[in-house]
Order: sequence, then structure tokens, then C-alpha cells
Amino acid sequence: MRGSRFILFFGGLLGSQGGSAPVVPDAPVLVWTSLATEPDPTFDVLLDTPLVGDTIYLQIDDNALFSSPAEYTNTIDSAEALAQAVVFSSFTLLAEGTWYARSKHNTSAWSNTETKTIAAASGPAAGDGLVLEDVAGFLLLESGDFLLLE
Repeated sequence: MRGSRFILFFGGLLGSQGGSAPVVPDAPVLVWTSLATEPDPTFDVLLDTPLVGDTIYLQIDDNALFSSPAEYTNTIDSAEALAQAVVFSSFTLLAEGTWYARSKHNTSAWSNTETKTIAAASGPAAGDGLVLEDVAGFLLLESGDFLLLE
């Protein structure tokens, strides 16, 4: 073809090894699954093409600009790669107020930002001495800081 140019490139990008360009994964989708009354957050990070050994990052901050986030990491195992999802839980308890979270997969762009306002749990406090009965007739008797099943 006259006027057309064909460039054949061998060896990958300059400075890369192995002859191929690094693959940048798609940004994950973050879902904050715990309730606003639960100060111990739980997150699902949904991934497009995770590989065993990839790293997932999760940041939580009380500032929407993530100026001083707490950062958590997870290395993908075979079960997470197959499920294409990671669950993050068991963090330091969040204080009341508005919190922001985001995640990324290796060097991907950041995910969507999830926002939740943590509020004090409503309802009775431990030690109120309440008796509850469920529809099956089991009694739950609260005594101090524990529940007795009768």
C-alpha cells in the first residue's frame, strides 16, 4: 500500500522486561457492606481479572481527599482469584462521623469512593435487663453484658 507504514516492534516497551507491556488492571468496584451503626466496617472489593499474588489496596479516611488515610493491603490467593472478589474486615473501630473508602488493584486507578456516616447504635444498652422472645418461642434474657438462652 502506497503511503502506509507498518512498524513491527519487538522487545516490548523501553525499560520493560519480558518483551511485553505491563497490564494495568481495571479499577475495582468497592461496596461498603456493613451498616452505619457498625463501627467495624466490612468491604467487598469486586475485581475484573485478579491473579494470584496481585495486591489489593484499601484506604479509609475521614477526609474525602484521603489526606491521611489508613491503608490496608491484601495479597490475592487462589480462592479470591477464582471468586474475583476480596473481603476486607476487622479494622480498628471507626469513630462516629463521616468516613470515606476506596480501593485499587495493583497499579489500577482508584475505585469508586464509598461514603458512610457512622452513628451510635440505637436501641437498648447492655445491662438493660430485657427479655426478648422470638417467633419460635425461644427466650433471650439479657443479664449484664451477656445473653442467656432459655
